[in-house]
Amino acid sequence: MRHKRGFDLNQVTFARFLLSVEEKDAAMNLALQVLIVVAFGAFCFGCGYLTAFIVIRNRWRDEMIKRGVARYNWHTGKWEWGEPPKETKY
Repeated sequence: MRHKRGFDLNQVTFARFLLSVEEKDAAMNLALQVLIVVAFGAFCFGCGYLTAFIVIRNRWRDEMIKRGVARYNWHTGKWEWGEPPKETKY
């Protein structure tokens, strides 16, 4: 079927179809890139959060040891809190 200007309407329709496929591919590629960047950002945030948590926990524990509130029992392998047990005379 010919258009009045002399080009074939089937070719025009196919060209529009190809253009729409390319636009969909571009949109999918953009969505994939955004997803990758967001996932990488979440991963980096999680690593930083975990590192900060460990550092703060260690500093807090060291401070509690300095104050005499906490001590590590090498026999049981556990942290003990509060007043140290009274030593008996026996």
